[in-house]
Amino acid sequence: MLKPIFLFIGFIRQLIKDGYLIRSMALKNLKQQYVGSFFGIIWTVINPMLELLIYWVVFGYILSRGTPDPIYNTDSFLLFLLCGIIPFQFFTSTVNSATQAVAGNSNLVKKAVGFHPETLPVITIASKLIEHIIGIFIILVAMLIINGSLPYHWPSFILYLLLMNIFILGLVWITSSLNVYMKDISQIVALITRVLFFLTPIFYPPSRVPEGFLKTIFELNPLYHMVEGYRHAFLIGGFMPWGSFLYLFILSVVFLGIGGLVFRRLKQGFAEVL
Repeated sequence: MLKPIFLFIGFIRQLIKDGYLIRSMALKNLKQQYVGSFFGIIWTVINPMLELLIYWVVFGYILSRGTPDPIYNTDSFLLFLLCGIIPFQFFTSTVNSATQAVAGNSNLVKKAVGFHPETLPVITIASKLIEHIIGIFIILVAMLIINGSLPYHWPSFILYLLLMNIFILGLVWITSSLNVYMKDISQIVALITRVLFFLTPIFYPPSRVPEGFLKTIFELNPLYHMVEGYRHAFLIGGFMPWGSFLYLFILSVVFLGIGGLVFRRLKQGFAEVL
């Protein structure tokens, strides 16, 4: 019963000990994504802005032709879309990249003495978090331009970001360790994240989802609650419904525990397989 708790405490101590390594490798990973590129790290702004422009035109003007529900306290579809697409992009890009973190760093796993492979997904999360901060800045700038001010409750998004990172870490510990043994895992994860785009209320409000079985399926999706958490922080104000928060909290902790145990069990054969 207490073993997972002790394992988690030990991992936190290990993260603190390897803090400098994680920071330096996270920045290195971010730079390597754009090595040889003319615009370099500026692509971290160009890519999401270009995608946002496409989604805004397609869903905001061609398909939607309407404003968000009054609950979101805004008539701007752009703000509604931003608060959904930014956390979704962070989740999907992080999970897809971190799933390949162990298999893609075989030299470190096999040859680096004293290196802890469980930090590789953490490094990926840290580098993606830097990109996500840029996305948050875009939201804030858009709010200032459209609304003329920022709501006092916007920093509460940090709570939902924390839960999302805990969930992602547990999830990618599972996927990255399995991907060492089954290369199809990365393709399966990419497929699932594409499907989740349409099962998450990014360009439509949750009220558009019909009640009943379909609504239940949508509410089982953790990204459903993460996106709505961001919209509570930036648009609605106050705290997200306790049922949603409790579900997200429990799911994140459970995945972290399961992910840690799975990774610990499977990492024993990494060097041999890689």
